[in-house]
Amino acid sequence: GRSRWILTVDSLDEVAPTVRGPALVMLQGLLAKYPSMQLVYLGRPSIYEPYYGIADLQAVLEIAPLDCGRARSALLRKASDRADRDRMDGFVRTWRLDRQAVMGQQCYYPLIATYRDLEAVQRLAATFDPAKERGGQAHTLAEVHQAILAERLRKELSELKIEAEEALSAVDKMLLADGYQDGEWNLTFSVKRCLAAEGGDSDRNRHVCEELFQSVMFERIGGNKGTLKGAEWQFAHQSLADLFMARWLNAALTKAGDCQGLADHAKVLPGKEVAGYLAGMPAGQKCLGQVVAGACGEGAKVEDLIAQLRQGLPADAAVRSAAVQAAKAAAPKGNTCVDTVLAKL
Repeated sequence: GRSRWILTVDSLDEVAPTVRGPALVMLQGLLAKYPSMQLVYLGRPSIYEPYYGIADLQAVLEIAPLDCGRARSALLRKASDRADRDRMDGFVRTWRLDRQAVMGQQCYYPLIATYRDLEAVQRLAATFDPAKERGGQAHTLAEVHQAILAERLRKELSELKIEAEEALSAVDKMLLADGYQDGEWNLTFSVKRCLAAEGGDSDRNRHVCEELFQSVMFERIGGNKGTLKGAEWQFAHQSLADLFMARWLNAALTKAGDCQGLADHAKVLPGKEVAGYLAGMPAGQKCLGQVVAGACGEGAKVEDLIAQLRQGLPADAAVRSAAVQAAKAAAPKGNTCVDTVLAKL
């Protein structure tokens, strides 16, 4: 009781909110009883109350994503030999995992920014053959990126006993409820919006929303540090926003039963990865001609669009050919961009 000492509490955020109370009561009691004790909490910030109700916080430290150099060197160190290194490097380039982003002055790869990502890449790249188109893999761009995302979420979702696809669907539900407003794509989220999309304020839904907003998918953009006032979140990077935009478009087109609504959302297609993701989804394949026409109409770069769609379309030659032939019949004639893209697919 007289000496200075440290109590380390790890992963309180992974305990279900309904059973977290007794641990917090104990910690507050220890802080009151032992003023010489310093509490070190390892975990993610609460979304419902400032720092889980722990007062007198001295500092907050956040772990940054792996920078570009460290991520690449860590991944290549996993290779057993030069051929293995070339295989993983080819996998990263083929599936656009080397797309860079900047945080402050630090370069990082959004989809290979943690060691858990690198483990997922190593596993997914096991069957990749650099000598074959798309590495000889039957994946699509959306499937590869969703698989990495699922691996990121695995630990967060273990307490909830739900699968990664259920978590992705929870985000879809927020977007389907009111994601598109006044002609602008609304990519901000709140606890209120999440609970409403899940069906109301319940213990289970509060846990789901907490895990989502604490996960690597989101970053907080609103409210003061450590408070809930004005708290909002957005997707942690553009690739995630593009992926969920594609999922939203696929659901909207499926519900409509035709491709007419795609013209209203064409501005989201160029310069990003929405078209590539959408091409791997059923409605995206059905509406491939309109996807290409919309992207071209908004000034998409032809070569980038071709690369996205080649990675996004299914690997099965018959399915891919059928989608392209249908697109040629549905797309507008005499447009150089559209004609070039469809000819090279």
